[in-house]
Amino acid sequence: MEWSLFLSSFSRRSKLIKGALVAIGPDSRELISDKNSVFVFQYNPESLNREITYPEYADKIPVVEKAKKKLERPIETFHLTLELDATDQLEKHEQNPHTEEHGLLPSLAVLESMLFPSKEPTVIIFQWGPKRTIPVRLTRYKIMEEAFDQSLNPIRVKIDLSMQLLDSSDFKTGSVGHEIYKQYQTQKEALALLYRKNLPE
Repeated sequence: MEWSLFLSSFSRRSKLIKGALVAIGPDSRELISDKNSVFVFQYNPESLNREITYPEYADKIPVVEKAKKKLERPIETFHLTLELDATDQLEKHEQNPHTEEHGLLPSLAVLESMLFPSKEPTVIIFQWGPKRTIPVRLTRYKIMEEAFDQSLNPIRVKIDLSMQLLDSSDFKTGSVGHEIYKQYQTQKEALALLYRKNLPE
């Protein structure tokens, strides 16, 4: 099943597919439900930084031991900066009464609810285009509030986010997170095969 199709429905108003975050329970079998928090990026970040590292102890293992020992999976992390701006909504205040009263606090509250869930721990599904929909854990959340309204509600904000990729071992078989990770790996293998097929003979 193409899980990214569920998330793409949030971007139907525009031809541009927007990035999104969805918070689900670790054993959830549904992606979109009334219980899950959804945050669609107002603007897609201009850059996405990815980093793949091995556990620190890997460099300390002798070469011979490495050949015999199965090392842990590499750690893949994603870093991006989100920008939120309430200017357009404030200019059309009749259509956006919540923004006029609260600024960007509702948007920040959704993101922070993903970090501080009221009940069970959450898993974040990060959508970055139809071929990269992945389960992650938020590891860093830095907020820079840059402008305020008369009530000191933030109306322009930058948010630095860091996320760590979760793999199938973090989920029960059949759960949404487990299936999304499997699909992500299958897509990467298919793209790598496409590259190999296009190599000159």
